[in-house]
Amino acid sequence: GGLEDPFLVDHLQQGFPYCGVLPPSGSSFAPALPKAPVYDIGKLRADRVALNRIVLDSQKAEEFEDDLWASVQDDAAEGFMTPPVGIDRVDLSRVSLTRRLGVREERSSGWRTRVVDDKTASGINPATAPVDRPSHDTVDLLVFVLLALLRAGVGPLLWKRDISKAFRRVPIAVDHLDLSWVTFLYKGRAYASRHLGMPFGTTSAVYSWHRVEIGRAHV
Repeated sequence: GGLEDPFLVDHLQQGFPYCGVLPPSGSSFAPALPKAPVYDIGKLRADRVALNRIVLDSQKAEEFEDDLWASVQDDAAEGFMTPPVGIDRVDLSRVSLTRRLGVREERSSGWRTRVVDDKTASGINPATAPVDRPSHDTVDLLVFVLLALLRAGVGPLLWKRDISKAFRRVPIAVDHLDLSWVTFLYKGRAYASRHLGMPFGTTSAVYSWHRVEIGRAHV
């Protein structure tokens, strides 16, 4: 097979766009009407001081801040983020911040804290504009396959493939790393850390990972 994504190799080597107008991704994506971003990257950077102030002013103490702190430390240890530093050590005129918070959710194994970045308030998702949309099979196809197997007298078995921290394994473009900072409160102090791998919550993470998976299938 061969790669249909003309930019995939370059982005695997240099990192994937964090925001902005995303590149076309090959025939595995369906056409979509072009959508102009609310922000372009230049404006996002030009307005970052005011946007950072809004983000910092929106911070509040998190009930499960220990879980949030542990998550950042774990990601830093795996190379997905930089180690957290006090916000006073960050030049806020040179980086763009996103508020990071913890959301409690119940799973079959019990309650856990899911870490979420508010990429809308910080302008990152509004500054992202795909030119196509991922194309994938739906549950209707799964039902069709299962019914076909049952009619043939075959007892189907279901399994799923799950890649741990899949988005986090996709590198962010070097020239977008100034946009990938997050901030959070811990023990009453504001901290900041920078994403090096794609985080959950960004439009670009979904597109980047889908491109990686399709690329793997064509190699």
